[in-house]
Amino acid sequence: MFIKLSNYLKSVRFEETLFSLPFAFVGAILSRRSYLELETTLLIILAMFGARTFGMAANRVIDSTIDSWNPRTSSRHIPKGLIHPNELILIGCIALVCLFFAAWKLNTLAFVLSPFAAIYLGIYPYSKRFTWLSSLVLGLALSIAPAGGWIAVTGTFSLEIFLLCSGVAFWATAFDIIYHTQDREFYIKYGLHSFAQRFGLKYSFIISKFFDFLAIFSFFSLGFVMDLPYTYYLGCLLASVGIFLRYYFVAPSDLSKIPVVFMYSNAYFSFVFFIFTLISVM
Repeated sequence: MFIKLSNYLKSVRFEETLFSLPFAFVGAILSRRSYLELETTLLIILAMFGARTFGMAANRVIDSTIDSWNPRTSSRHIPKGLIHPNELILIGCIALVCLFFAAWKLNTLAFVLSPFAAIYLGIYPYSKRFTWLSSLVLGLALSIAPAGGWIAVTGTFSLEIFLLCSGVAFWATAFDIIYHTQDREFYIKYGLHSFAQRFGLKYSFIISKFFDFLAIFSFFSLGFVMDLPYTYYLGCLLASVGIFLRYYFVAPSDLSKIPVVFMYSNAYFSFVFFIFTLISVM
């Protein structure tokens, strides 16, 4: 039983939910410039768990055949037969219930928008089959986290949330572009699409750096628009170290460190950004 549960958690990359959760709380905290009530905090966690788990379950099931062809991903749980696709479909359905319930308890706008978020997360895995902009599609999917946190508290949209979501989308797009450079030859062979497949490794890294620049610019612009204290800008600078380290350890000539570097650099960025945003509204 423990082994089966471990396989489920690893399959949907439960630990990566902890990387995206800070952005949801950044959106929630900035929306009211203060701490959150316990009930709101727990509902945001439940909604994020539901959305992230559903998205990953859908991704694993939809891409199971492609994963079995790709040498890099052939050891994943469905291709190896450790998990049946129907099991992840059930987990995905349970996750959807968690998302809808949390959104319903938060406010009307959150509940109305939750099915659209779920649909977007469900169709993302198909994007690599049709467009080399699939990394941008992924970036927009991750930007749902801060938008969800903001809407969970205020029930409204604003310019500020647009800037925050833009920053997260650009940041996620940048790392996803480089992440998929590992599969360039496989994508070319099987007719799939990515920035690396379209532009090659060298230019993919250049494009990724451009998106990272846009991300940092968006985060700093958010601080200016919201008139946040200097601690917020310090947090942006320190968090950006994670971005620069990415390019120090990974290059077009050496992609071997991508899995480890991206796990730690992404975790570092999200948590440092969250901690300093929290400090700035204390």
